[in-house]
Amino acid sequence: MKWRPYLLVFLFLLILIVIGIAYYSGKSQGLAAERENVNVDTTAITSTNAQEKLKFVNTETVELQTYAIEIEALGRVSSTQAISVMAEVQGALLAGNVPIKKGTSFTKGQVLFSINSNDASLLIAARKSNFLTLLANILPDIKVDYPAHYEVWNMFFDNIDMDRPLPPIPPLVSSKLKTLLASRSVLSEYYSIKADQVRLSKYTITAPFNGTIVDAFTDVGAVVNPGSPVINIINSDALEVECQVKMDEAKWVQIGAKSVLTDDQDNSWLGKVRRKGQYLNPNTQSVPIFVELLSSEKKVFNGMYLLSTIEADSISNVFEIPRSALLGNIAKVYVVRDSILTKQSVDVVLLRDEMALIGGLDSGEVVVVEPLVNPKDNMKVATIEK
Repeated sequence: MKWRPYLLVFLFLLILIVIGIAYYSGKSQGLAAERENVNVDTTAITSTNAQEKLKFVNTETVELQTYAIEIEALGRVSSTQAISVMAEVQGALLAGNVPIKKGTSFTKGQVLFSINSNDASLLIAARKSNFLTLLANILPDIKVDYPAHYEVWNMFFDNIDMDRPLPPIPPLVSSKLKTLLASRSVLSEYYSIKADQVRLSKYTITAPFNGTIVDAFTDVGAVVNPGSPVINIINSDALEVECQVKMDEAKWVQIGAKSVLTDDQDNSWLGKVRRKGQYLNPNTQSVPIFVELLSSEKKVFNGMYLLSTIEADSISNVFEIPRSALLGNIAKVYVVRDSILTKQSVDVVLLRDEMALIGGLDSGEVVVVEPLVNPKDNMKVATIEK
């Protein structure tokens, strides 16, 4: 049995040899598989590089059309008639038909306020009395020297009422009679009284329109002097919106253009462009456009902010693209011809925040509508039509 130890050693070595052969065989197969995988990845990379050389760009086919321009601008409502009412005579302020308070509304013809006119009225009465004395003294001379004119002047004398304005003076058809009247100071006294009557009318201030008092600077009982401000009033029926429009857009707005005005509650009013400024606002570099508010059942208040959408002119033979498709600050775009990228000069007709209207292209041309990264002239591209 001495051979048994040797048999065990032999079997052990045989097992080790078999394990070694199996191990090296598996490792060789793994390396081959890795080499095969490397070859596949290299092919994929080569294919990917080939695709990167062919750049895809978003494009649109040009279809020239007529574009109706709508210009939006925010503006504040204001009255077309805002008046500062001042005293033209001196005296104590008296109440009218409405309180002299800020926010008071009134209608046309109502007395806003009056000024004590007792002194002025008595002065006119005294002057009328003197005038009647002059006429009474001259009527006998007219009856004797100018009998054809006596009846007219006698009727004029009878029609003079101390509490009413003087009637119209009879026509002065005779130069001799005119000389007589002038020499007796009849004409000068007559026109002096007429001037005083005009002055007396300034003691009562009536409303020239329907409106509202927006400022009151004094109150009933105060003594006012000529030139003293009493109230500021506005016409509440004549309103407009002053809109600031960009200079390059203002040229498309015409007087009489229609407009729709809206507030933040989606209420809307119709309007019409009434005036267009011929100057620039130095702060905003914009042109003022004045839109008149047409009559509406919905109330509009002075000071409201409204968004005005103005129907401006129409532009023919233009195409709309994103503003970002323009090449920087120059009037050029990229077009694709036979899969080749090419720069093309265009006419920039109108610029907005997000879009641009351009001309100078023909219908059917393919224009790039996105900004490109590192583009090159004559670069081969593939188009994706939007």
